[in-house]
Amino acid sequence: MKARVMKTAWAIAAHFSTFADALRRAWKIVKLSFSLKRGVVAFSYLKKDGSIRNATGTLDNTPPVAGSGKPKNYATFTYFDIEANGWRCACAHNLIF
Repeated sequence: MKARVMKTAWAIAAHFSTFADALRRAWKIVKLSFSLKRGVVAFSYLKKDGSIRNATGTLDNTPPVAGSGKPKNYATFTYFDIEANGWRCACAHNLIF
């Protein structure tokens, strides 16, 4: 878990004034990810157009997705949207806590 937090923090560090701020946000992102693996969770994030998206998603019992062979991008946050019944992603640093 700590390795995932550090990888996430380094991936989003450019968007924060200090690395400590990036670490704080990375811990929240990883905790949200673990909550999504346990069930349905409501959360919000800032979209690229500036609007706020209220999402309800999960990572529990989701349909399989074929991998691309690329390594995981820790700067993005991927989830299965319950309302839209499809996969969605957001910039990890734009999650609202």
